[in-house]
Amino acid sequence: MIAKIVSIKLFTSLNYFRYLLGLSLLIIVAFLGLANASDKELRISDERGQLTTDMNLEDWSYHRKIMGLPHVFLKPTKNKKHSSMSITFSGHKTLMEKKVLKKKTDEYTQGRKQWAKKRKAVKIKKFYPYKYIETENKIKIHILGFEYSTAYLKSIKENSIYLNCPDDSLIHIKIFLLPEHFKFESKLINFVKSIKSCKRHQT
Repeated sequence: MIAKIVSIKLFTSLNYFRYLLGLSLLIIVAFLGLANASDKELRISDERGQLTTDMNLEDWSYHRKIMGLPHVFLKPTKNKKHSSMSITFSGHKTLMEKKVLKKKTDEYTQGRKQWAKKRKAVKIKKFYPYKYIETENKIKIHILGFEYSTAYLKSIKENSIYLNCPDDSLIHIKIFLLPEHFKFESKLINFVKSIKSCKRHQT
């Protein structure tokens, strides 16, 4: 009888030990899964090209094929308007030379002024100087931008970013920021700078 009781207790203890061991393993696996999720590579791709980065825009929602654009990140404001960053692969080799593009900033400025002139409610507040960045991954980034107001919004920031991949293919990135999200401008620029590889898909 005593042997039977000892046997039952031992069986119960072994089951409890197995339960604790299984629970511990589940916790460890879950922890590793969360750690790996934060380190996952972000890849944006379509039939024209692709890019990869290790930086995620957690605060921004990603959308495929909306507003007539292939890839869009959105950030809502309190009044349900949206700031956005769109990414468009050209699918073509178009080398943007720094010297040439710098000279064409005047064309960009005049083009934006003509655009605003056709829209009576739009007033240009200022233009931002041309910026050129070359990353350690041999990706060349050209940034042009300006700020304007409309009848409904006191200020909007717009950045046009032309990104040349190592294979000379071109990616166009457009950023629209509402006043509530001006603080995210550097984060979005850092996202562009964090792109570690990009290329076109030949069709």
